[in-house]
Amino acid sequence: MLSVTLFSSAAFAASALPSNTVWYEPANAAVGVAINLHALVYNNTSSTVTVTVGFNTTKGTLATATGEIAPQAAKTLTAAWKMPAASTIITGAVTKAVVTSTKKSVPSLVGTLGSITVAHLGTTTETTGVGLFPAGFPGSAQLNVWLAPIFNSIERFRTTEAATLTTLRDTSKAQVSKTQHSTVSADSTAPASDALSSTFSNPSVYFNYLYSSALAPVFSNAAVFYIVLVLLVLLVLRFIVNLLF
Repeated sequence: MLSVTLFSSAAFAASALPSNTVWYEPANAAVGVAINLHALVYNNTSSTVTVTVGFNTTKGTLATATGEIAPQAAKTLTAAWKMPAASTIITGAVTKAVVTSTKKSVPSLVGTLGSITVAHLGTTTETTGVGLFPAGFPGSAQLNVWLAPIFNSIERFRTTEAATLTTLRDTSKAQVSKTQHSTVSADSTAPASDALSSTFSNPSVYFNYLYSSALAPVFSNAAVFYIVLVLLVLLVLRFIVNLLF
């Protein structure tokens, strides 16, 4: 079920936008109870646009919401979901934006809006028994308590970046594919190299696709992420030791 709530139908100053443009309610819902995912989108163009917002995790899109936004106005797009049993990081992103009257794409509005952690009442991401050291290991209980805040901070960073990179990868991939398709459609006799050159005409999109495609799998896989992290720490320590001795 999808609902769209108007935030402002009049001219809206971008500076007046709240800092948190992605949120959910009610915050104290029990597991399995219906909740609403919200994303505030600002249309800074001079045309009425139709935008689609995706609410994503590292595993894919949970829900989408579509609505029309007047020029220089903002609107809250809302999608229904259910409170999960486990704490979940959700990233809101505009995945598609077109001028309503002409259906012309508006790539400047496409991109990540923000991320939130959805957790039911009584759930916290700050667990003390993180279990980095197994039971029976000397001082394991105290070590786990000491290291839990550090581990949880790193884990929040990893999952947030994984969601952001996944969204960036999917949106930039769609933009690259659309650019190539448009080039071929404009001239069906044009060689494939022309489509590729048109992609490079907007290098930022192609760069975003390349680096997000490379990093998204690393951040999404906890084992790979921590292996890479340990290797980086060892390289830094080796560099410091070489400088000192």
